[in-house]
Amino acid sequence: MKIFVRHGLHIVVILVICLSLIALSSQLVYANEDAEKAAAIQAAKDAIDALPEFPEISNEHRPAVEEARRLADIAMTEYGATRFELCLRIVLLEMIEEKLEKFVPDDDVMPLPPTGGTSALPLLGILVTGAGLFIARTGKRN
Repeated sequence: MKIFVRHGLHIVVILVICLSLIALSSQLVYANEDAEKAAAIQAAKDAIDALPEFPEISNEHRPAVEEARRLADIAMTEYGATRFELCLRIVLLEMIEEKLEKFVPDDDVMPLPPTGGTSALPLLGILVTGAGLFIARTGKRN
């Protein structure tokens, strides 16, 4: 009987150790996920902080703003970061993006096609004047 109790205790001890290791490994997984989330949030914050002040933002800062947006999106979508965790930086990033929308990138500017409006105007004036003179002249004959 003592042998069974003794072996039973060993089995119980081994089971407790296994369960403790499983719990510890799951805590390590959660800690690793939290560390990755914190690193992603910090990368987004650093990218936004590296942008120039709002009044100084111009079209040349577009690549840096796009990179900051990409990092913020990664933190929010892949790691579940909230707007609160990104602090007011996400609001600043949105304001900068709105400002950049007003700028048209240089390579997207297309020249306007010639409309011919200035060259057709004198011709139209001559035609109207000629028609008026013609009507005035034919009206005097009657």
